[in-house]
Amino acid sequence: MSHSILRRKDMFERLKNMIAETQFKDIHINSRPEHLKDKTLIQDIAALRDFTASEDRIRDCIENHNTRLLVVKDRDDTASQLKARLVEANDELSQLATSMKVTESKLVAEKEKYETETETLRTRYQELKSKTSQLDRDIKTIYKDHDAWINERDIHSKKAKYSNLQQEQQRLDNLKTQLDQLTQQVKNLEGERDTEKYKAREHRDQIQNQINIQRNQLVEELRAGEQKKSEVLQVLSQDKQKAIDSLNDGELSLRLKELNSDHATAKVTANTYIERPLDIQELSDIESSELTYLEQIDGKRESLKTLESEFDLVKKQRDSAHDLLDQAKINADKERGKLNSLQAIAYPNDGTLLSEFRRENPKWTESIGRIIDKDLLLRSDLEPEYIGSTDTVFGWSLLLEKIDIPDHCADDETLAQRLDQQEGVVRNAEKTIVEREAAARSIHTQLKELDQKIKPLRHDIDELTNRLSNLWAEKQKAKETAKHNAIADQSAAKNEMVRIAAEITQTEKQFNEKRSQINHRFSEHHQEINAKYQMESQRIQRQKELLEESLETAESDFKDQLKRIEVRYSEYCIESGVNPEDVRELRGKVNQQTKLVQEIKEYWIEIEKFDHWSSVRWDTRENIEQQLRDCEAARDEAQENINRHNKDYSLKRNTLNQQLSIDTAKYKELEVKIRQGTSLINRCPVIDEIIEPQHPFGALILDLERHLTREAQLREDVLNGVGIAQQILQQYVNSRIYKAWQMLLDQRKMVSGLNEFDVEFRLSQPNDLAHLLDNDVPDLRDLLIEQVRAVGDSLSKYHDNLNSLNKEVDRVSRHLGKNINANQRIENLTNIELQVTSVVKEGDYWRKLSEFNRQWVEWCEDRDFKLPPDVLLESIQLANDALQYARVKSDINSLIRLRICLEENGRRAHATSAAELDAVSSNGISYLAILVIFKGMARYLCPNLAISLHWPIDELAALSPENIARVFAMFDEAGIYCFSAFPSTDPNLLKFFKHRKLIDRRTGVRELKEKGGGVNSELSSRLSELVAGEVG
Repeated sequence: MSHSILRRKDMFERLKNMIAETQFKDIHINSRPEHLKDKTLIQDIAALRDFTASEDRIRDCIENHNTRLLVVKDRDDTASQLKARLVEANDELSQLATSMKVTESKLVAEKEKYETETETLRTRYQELKSKTSQLDRDIKTIYKDHDAWINERDIHSKKAKYSNLQQEQQRLDNLKTQLDQLTQQVKNLEGERDTEKYKAREHRDQIQNQINIQRNQLVEELRAGEQKKSEVLQVLSQDKQKAIDSLNDGELSLRLKELNSDHATAKVTANTYIERPLDIQELSDIESSELTYLEQIDGKRESLKTLESEFDLVKKQRDSAHDLLDQAKINADKERGKLNSLQAIAYPNDGTLLSEFRRENPKWTESIGRIIDKDLLLRSDLEPEYIGSTDTVFGWSLLLEKIDIPDHCADDETLAQRLDQQEGVVRNAEKTIVEREAAARSIHTQLKELDQKIKPLRHDIDELTNRLSNLWAEKQKAKETAKHNAIADQSAAKNEMVRIAAEITQTEKQFNEKRSQINHRFSEHHQEINAKYQMESQRIQRQKELLEESLETAESDFKDQLKRIEVRYSEYCIESGVNPEDVRELRGKVNQQTKLVQEIKEYWIEIEKFDHWSSVRWDTRENIEQQLRDCEAARDEAQENINRHNKDYSLKRNTLNQQLSIDTAKYKELEVKIRQGTSLINRCPVIDEIIEPQHPFGALILDLERHLTREAQLREDVLNGVGIAQQILQQYVNSRIYKAWQMLLDQRKMVSGLNEFDVEFRLSQPNDLAHLLDNDVPDLRDLLIEQVRAVGDSLSKYHDNLNSLNKEVDRVSRHLGKNINANQRIENLTNIELQVTSVVKEGDYWRKLSEFNRQWVEWCEDRDFKLPPDVLLESIQLANDALQYARVKSDINSLIRLRICLEENGRRAHATSAAELDAVSSNGISYLAILVIFKGMARYLCPNLAISLHWPIDELAALSPENIARVFAMFDEAGIYCFSAFPSTDPNLLKFFKHRKLIDRRTGVRELKEKGGGVNSELSSRLSELVAGEVG
């Protein structure tokens, strides 16, 4: 201060330096922490935060990876079983193809055989049909000719007449004789009459005998014909019965029995729900697999239940261990807080109340220390000022000996012991944390091992459940197929029943037609025989009638002859002559009889023709009829053979077509399954091992398709998860976590020999992510938390250090403001202010540093063991960046700013530098302002007026006498004594100094005396008015 007064040059800067040295000598500004220059910490924390922020997704990726490995195992097992099923299916497909070819070959062969045999049968049938038709036509022709002979040509009458030709001839001869006799002379009338009578009677008898013989022959022939007819009809009846028996025992009857049996079987099948054996076997296999799945699921669920119980128990142990660990950390923090409190008490920061107590009053513990709150001791905003004038507290005197000395007032030795003890407690607490962390890690490892056992079990249960679901679907499908097949079989049986019923009806119709044909045929034969024998009987009867007529005619002729004989005899006797009428009548009869005989004689040609026709045609009628019957039977049999052949072929064809249809459907189904299975197998890696299949083909296809879909989805999820993790890590290529990741990648490259961009390489990276999360991240998190705590504590302490300066600057500025204007006597100057401000507050870094410190204190108070939030990291980053370019030095002078404000004659002015101060007003006014400020500071620094202050002062001549007087009046009131050196001996200046010395280099120091009257009386009196007292 003396130096500042002696020299006005750079006095403003020296004033600021003086304030810095006197007011802030106990404040030490720490240098900025060196590790603040390491910006990678923020990047490490940001990388770790971003990475752990996606931990759930990355864990999902790892979980998906583990699930994918299980799915891949299931996929490969299923693919191995499916491959075995494909081999079996291909063999079965080959067998089906062979069977289908054989069936098709059989169909072709049966068709060819059918066509060949059908052609043969149809040729035979056509031949028999044609022959039957021809025979039938022949028989009809025979009967037609026979009818013509009998009815139209009346051959039997002609034959009968021709057989009586002799009688007719005899009658003619007799008539001729009668005629001759009638014309002869009547002589010997009586003798002649008797002779004639005798001859006539003899002739009649002869004719009657011949006719009777013929009639008897005809009667015998008629009786023999009736007997033969009866025998033929009996044989015909027997043949009819044989034919009926043959029909009843024949193929149609057997076919009817077979059809009725088939119809009964088809009816039972149609009315009964019966599943096919293959469908039943398939359902049985599925149900067996279902039972196996259920047993496996129950077993695994039981194991899972046991493991989950153990997992829950260990989880509770883990939660308990974490609670104990958190409690240990809380206790450790609490003990650290106690240690920090002890350290704060043992080594208080500058500017705190405790540091002022120890510096100003070593015995403070015996007085105010007994009653003051401990928390007040560490505060640095109380602006303590030790006066030491009294031992009272706010004017109160207390018997402080009655109050025990509190812990914070302990002496240094006690504090050192407590510090050692507390450090031991902290070490034990930290050791407990380590032990409990180890216990928690052990439980976590145990929990992880259990989780690694539980997850495959859950996966197996889910897999078995999915397989069971697929099996149920396959079972439902098999049931539907079995039901469909059973219904189809029922429908086919119904159709077959309808077909058989129709065939029964048709066969019965054929049987009845056959029976009717037999009855009709034999009826026709019976009628033919009856007709034949009736015709023969009619012929014989006709001949008999003709013979009887001949008998009657002969008898009539005989009677007429006798009558004529008697008449002639009478006439001869009476007249002896001949009657002309008799001659004419007799001659007419002769002529008529001659014509008849001639006509009968002409019958022999026709009779010969008839006899020839009868021998050639009519006599072969029975043979032809037998041939017709044989041909008709053969024709019907041929038709039956054709029908039976058609039915047999239709049955065989339907059976083969049904088998072919079943084989084709099975072939197509197998082909589709093989195509699906092969396609799925091709999507799998190469499967070398083939496992004996335990599940149905369709279920394996569904399982493998599900596995492939699930694996593809999991693969995509894993790759996406790995991509997300890599994307996060690649944003922080200089971070520790990225380097740890890169190290894991390098190790995997060496082991696998794959490129990091290969899909298989990327699919294996979740293991590295798991290692990173489970091993590297916790260690890195702990390390970074420690580092960020170190960085944050350093920044916070640096902030507190600067803040203590700011508070001290504010305090000093307030006190200086109070003391500057005290007893100020310069009229032209009013409201002189000396404002001291901190440069720290002016910098943008201070706002950022303060915001960081606020967040940091809040985060530390939360006792959070996690990474600091993004806002805090951003604040650290901003504070870090701001401090890198902040002009913050360690010397106090560079960190404060001085501002002088004043009013001169009501005009407000201010100055922040010497140049501005000189420019505020005249040189004298600026100097006066400086003197007023120095006077105020002097008594601020030394408020005890009993202590005199001596100031060197210079350039008083620049001031007006009035202001000089006012200056000395202020100094006198403030107890300040000035000394100065002047080149001038102006009495206006010298009179304010009690001691006046003349210093000469040659003559030495001499005392100056004031001359009498040397001072203007008027001026002297004016000064006396202005000056309140004499300067001592």
